[in-house]
Amino acid sequence: MTLSTVVAEKLEALWYSGTWFSNGKIENLKIGILKEGFGLKNSEADVDKMVRDAAEQLGTAGGAIVEEVSVPMHSDGVRIFGAILHIGGDRMMFGGAGAGTSARMYYDTTLQGAFSRGLKCHSNDLSKREKLIRLIAKYLHEDYHSIFYGKAQNLGRELCKEYDAVLEKYDVLILPTIPKKAPVFPQENPPLKEYLARASESAPNTSATNVTGHPALSINAGFSEGLPVGMMIVGRKFDEITVLNVAYAYEKIRDA
Repeated sequence: MTLSTVVAEKLEALWYSGTWFSNGKIENLKIGILKEGFGLKNSEADVDKMVRDAAEQLGTAGGAIVEEVSVPMHSDGVRIFGAILHIGGDRMMFGGAGAGTSARMYYDTTLQGAFSRGLKCHSNDLSKREKLIRLIAKYLHEDYHSIFYGKAQNLGRELCKEYDAVLEKYDVLILPTIPKKAPVFPQENPPLKEYLARASESAPNTSATNVTGHPALSINAGFSEGLPVGMMIVGRKFDEITVLNVAYAYEKIRDA
C-alpha cells in the first residue's frame, strides 16, 4: 500500500464520517500524559505543573479519559535526532545545495545555485552552532562514514514503534513543548559554552516527533511569570484531525 493510498483513504473516511472539521468534542477520548516529557534535567516545576493541569482539564471539563503513559525511548529522541541532523542535515546543506538528494520532488535549481554560492562565499557568516555541526559531521563522515547516521535511523525506527504501540491505546499524547520558560537573552558575544547550551536547551521534547514523523502541535497552556508555556499534543500518523480537535477543545476550555 502506497502513502498516497493511505492518505486518500483517510481523507475519504473523514469526509464521509462528518469529522472533517474540528468540533471540540473529546468525550471518552483517551489522552496520555507522557511521563518522559516531564521532570527533565532542565525542566521547571511551574511548566510541568501547568501542562499537567491543562491535560487534566481535558478530562474534568471535556470528558476525556486522561492517564499517565510511558514511551521509554522518548528520552533518547534528542540524541537520535542530533545524530541524524548533524550528519544528514550537513550533507543536505553542503552536499545537496540545501535540497538534499533522492527525494522525488521538484528541485528549484536556481535556489540551489544561489544557496551553494552563498555558502561558498560566506560560510564564515554561519552561526557558531552550525560551524560546530559542520566540524562534527565532517569528522564522523571521514572517520566513520555513514555508520552512526545509519545507527541513528535504526534507533529512530524503534522509537517510532514505541510511539505507535502507545498510540494504539491512546488517541493523543501530551507533554510540555519546551521544558522551561523562555530564558533571559544572553549577553552580546556570550562564552561559547553558554551559547551552545542555550541553542540546544529547547529540543528534548520536540526531537522525538522530528524523528518518528508523528503529527504534533503546540498550544499555549497559560502564562507563568508573564511568559508563555506551551503544551504539545502528539497524535497518530495521518490523524492530524484528532490533534487539531484536542487543541480546539482545550482552547475552548482555556478561554471559557
